[in-house]
Amino acid sequence: MQMKRKSRVANMLKSMKIPRKLGLSFLTVCATAAIVMLVFYTNISSIRSTTDANNLSQSIHAKAQALETAVAAAEQPDARLPRHRGRELPQIL
Repeated sequence: MQMKRKSRVANMLKSMKIPRKLGLSFLTVCATAAIVMLVFYTNISSIRSTTDANNLSQSIHAKAQALETAVAAAEQPDARLPRHRGRELPQIL
């Protein structure tokens, strides 16, 4: 049955005139390009949403670390605040 289908398609393509073959080829190339663009758009959208989620996670992590540093500093009132490049970090609380 597979051979019959292949031979039907091959016979159909052989019987087509050249302008129709060119039109079919052009349509195939355009459809393939559209599929490729759709795949690229999907990948770029996925990367964008993942980047946004990662940025949100990083900001939450930074806030948690700052809060942890502030709590540690509040537990030791006589200790100096942690220093970063020679200057004291600001207090959050």
